[in-house]
Amino acid sequence: MESHENIDKMYFRFNDMVKDLEGLGKEYSLGEKNRKFLNALLKEWEPKSIAIEESKNLNSMPIDSLINSLTSFELKLKYKLQDEEAKGKRSIV
Repeated sequence: MESHENIDKMYFRFNDMVKDLEGLGKEYSLGEKNRKFLNALLKEWEPKSIAIEESKNLNSMPIDSLINSLTSFELKLKYKLQDEEAKGKRSIV
């Protein structure tokens, strides 16, 4: 994952790479894809990644469910950051 990238953009890039590799004969199980995607996240995503790995069966979890979970978390982080910035601006004024 690149620092400016959101989960959707990362997924599209990831999916393109996997399709290219599959076109060359490399096959990945669902669990391998899910783990590779989670491992590609930035370090700040590590707690969420660990929580997903511990609570879900990555071998049977559809990648769409994984992406939805990560996107939901991403939105929560975004709103939390916006709230903190707004509170910081109010305290300065």
